[in-house]
Amino acid sequence: MTEPGPERPLSIVQVVDDLNAGGLERFAIDLGVAHRRAGHASAIVCLGGRGALAGQAEAAGLAVEALEKPSGLSPRACWRLAQALRRRRADVVHSHNPGVHHYAAAAAKLGVRDAVVVNTRHGVSGSSGARYSERYFRQVLRWTDKVVYVSRDSEAYYAGQGIVPRAQGVTIWNGTPLEAFTSAARAPRPHGVALRLVTLGRLVPVKGHATLLTAFARVLGEIPSAELHIHGEGPLRGKLEADIERLGLRGHAFLPGETRNTAGALANGDAFVFSSTSEGLPMVILEAMGAGLPVISTRVGGVPEVAPEGETAWYCEPGNAEALADLILTAAQSGELERRGAQAKARAMATLSIEAAQHNYESLFRQLLGNR
Repeated sequence: MTEPGPERPLSIVQVVDDLNAGGLERFAIDLGVAHRRAGHASAIVCLGGRGALAGQAEAAGLAVEALEKPSGLSPRACWRLAQALRRRRADVVHSHNPGVHHYAAAAAKLGVRDAVVVNTRHGVSGSSGARYSERYFRQVLRWTDKVVYVSRDSEAYYAGQGIVPRAQGVTIWNGTPLEAFTSAARAPRPHGVALRLVTLGRLVPVKGHATLLTAFARVLGEIPSAELHIHGEGPLRGKLEADIERLGLRGHAFLPGETRNTAGALANGDAFVFSSTSEGLPMVILEAMGAGLPVISTRVGGVPEVAPEGETAWYCEPGNAEALADLILTAAQSGELERRGAQAKARAMATLSIEAAQHNYESLFRQLLGNR
């Protein structure tokens, strides 16, 4: 493989577990499409099955290959991945999270020795793999050129834990295609509704929806015409429905399920409320900002980095319903929702687009290739 010149198109292969619906998988597809639009050869290799989003990726022009790795350690899957990398003459092998990285790093060593190897860790709790995969992750760090974190918060955690040497890590914020969000017309607020809060996320404990409903019950005591729309599906639906009944929120708190029109759901809100207890850099925050919504959130992960307090957002500590209620009321009564929403949109367009993320990753790849 010849060493790329500064402007030569690159062959970039991303490695994931599969392309089932999720923030990591959506980002990998969006980044791959952005690489392709920038003139590079762009492919995604799934260690396991293809996943529900594979057809979407292929429709966008990405090559998708699934190795159908069985459960457990599979030398055959590593060899097949090495063959795929060699066949695609990969300049860059970019894996996501620790569970697949030992395969990606070892396969690159076998198949394309001159390629740069990069791993992105997409958070703290969500990015920590099974114990064996974390052990393998450490073992292949010597074959890894850079570990990318999606927030400075994650970078500080892993460096502080001694998991990755500080010099081997770098932070690159996620990005997302913003056009659908920036161009969506804001829906008029229904007659008589003083405040409409919107959130999107899987109905799982880490998202803190039970805390949010408890906080909203107090908000409703101060703003009787307020509404809360929680878009998403998950195992906690039954419990959250029971919480809505128990707290007397029927007709004010809604669980409309998953939406295929995220931009439209966000356009219905006055503010985006986020109650997670642990995050990396959730894509929905970028989307909400692109839609022009101010952020009312727990202080988790990289959220305060991309949505600065006092400029685009309000924050409280996670897991505290009283503090979250106070925060929502403070934001609602501040007269600042519209101004901070406009600031959020401008900031998203300037720094959080998928094009910005692609540019930052490409700059890193070229720098690493230049160091070869």
